[in-house]
Amino acid sequence: MTPLVKGFGWPHQRTANRIDVSSACGSVQVTFEPSRPDGRWWIVHDHQADWTAQFTGQTPVEAVTAFLQALPKTLGDTRHAHRIETVTSTPSEIASAVGWSQSVEAQTTTYTSPDSHCRVTHQPGSEVPWHVEHSVYDGFDTHWTGTFTRNTPEQLVSQFLANLSSSAPVERLRHEIPYMALHSGDALITPAAGTTPSPHLHHAVTDVVQAHASHRPGR
Repeated sequence: MTPLVKGFGWPHQRTANRIDVSSACGSVQVTFEPSRPDGRWWIVHDHQADWTAQFTGQTPVEAVTAFLQALPKTLGDTRHAHRIETVTSTPSEIASAVGWSQSVEAQTTTYTSPDSHCRVTHQPGSEVPWHVEHSVYDGFDTHWTGTFTRNTPEQLVSQFLANLSSSAPVERLRHEIPYMALHSGDALITPAAGTTPSPHLHHAVTDVVQAHASHRPGR
């Protein structure tokens, strides 16, 4: 939410359990609601172009942020374009370029990450042509999904997948790392002493972590 509000001046409303951000033209609405019973914390809906993207609670905030940062450009707002890195490859090209395996069955193509924890399913012509799912051995706090309905701009899907599949490290406090991810041995975790996270990203991560902590079930 922060890039849209502070970077592009999109108006927003905030309550105790929900944040709503709307584009200046009013055609796009972004909702962050961690109290939703279905777990869909982020919902992005373009009323004019008729598409919806949804992300559940454990979706990496960096990938969601990459998606949101590219959103204004699809509406013709090129402010800050020189500071926001955008990709030109298709989602399929991105998955192939980073070494994700590919399987094809009928009209469905599935891309699987090298560690087998993340799958991207592409079903052209369906109502939800792109579906992303992740879990570490079905471990608690590691399962999340992202979906993109028909008419979602392909560039936005590419932005999400490019960030998701990047090998660049992300910054987390140790207690923010899910237990299975921390102890599975599949993730490379390196202490980052003396570094300072980006203020905007740190703010976004903090909001998500605090929201998750207030809605997670008791142990």
